[in-house]
Amino acid sequence: MKNLYLIGMMGAGKTTVGRIAAKKTHRRFIDTDAVIAEKAGKTVEAIFEDEGEDGFRERETEVLKAIAAEKNRIVACGGGVVEREENIDLLRKSGTVIWLKRDLEATLSHPRVRRRPLLRKDVRAIYPLMQRRAPLYERACHHIVENDGDLARVVGRVLFFTKRQDKKGK
Repeated sequence: MKNLYLIGMMGAGKTTVGRIAAKKTHRRFIDTDAVIAEKAGKTVEAIFEDEGEDGFRERETEVLKAIAAEKNRIVACGGGVVEREENIDLLRKSGTVIWLKRDLEATLSHPRVRRRPLLRKDVRAIYPLMQRRAPLYERACHHIVENDGDLARVVGRVLFFTKRQDKKGK
């Protein structure tokens, strides 16, 4: 079976939803940011500080290429994975892509979101970031799941698309 990729802004719930969905479907869960940090031997924040966003994005593409060669994974992608056309192609060709969409005010209420590298100087930077990324998420995804904070409902929708993907034999 192909991979299932969760995309969306930071704080959209990709990791939380992905872990639960993977457990319920007996699939391996992968968080691309965690893999990048592990391979680099430093945090995502340190990578951004030392190598800039371009350095991080290069690492992200390399990790995504390796994951795309695997099958039957549920993958939580970093919020900016869609910033590179190459990544969008990798996602769409190797799996089903779900955009976890969440209200930005709800996203900003999460304390860890405010410490993310791209928002550390000004949390209001999330608005132009979302404006730039929304059309990219739209182009990359096969399905959209609204994260309204009802975790059981959101996981249920993701599982619906997972089962649908499985029935198609992909």
